[in-house]
Amino acid sequence: MNLLATLPLHSPRLHTPVYALYPVPTIVCATILLTTRQLAIPLPDLWWELFDAEWEDVWAVAGSIMRLYRPQDLTHRRQLLSLLSKHDVRQYLAT
Repeated sequence: MNLLATLPLHSPRLHTPVYALYPVPTIVCATILLTTRQLAIPLPDLWWELFDAEWEDVWAVAGSIMRLYRPQDLTHRRQLLSLLSKHDVRQYLAT
């Protein structure tokens, strides 16, 4: 698999609220994480600290990107529409 095969992992983050909730280095780390997993490239321990990112935030951003690829039913769509505050969105992304 080549790097071009991972491009679909990069643009979907534009369809999530992560840019409003997390700093750019955290989003970059999530993209690195998803890309290296797709390409089966190992990363060193605590690599995200090079970007001053928190692991929990990196994992939340990666999860929000991957959520775009799962089937959504009507209940899920209603839940998304009920997210009215930044706190609600952060809580949703953490699950």
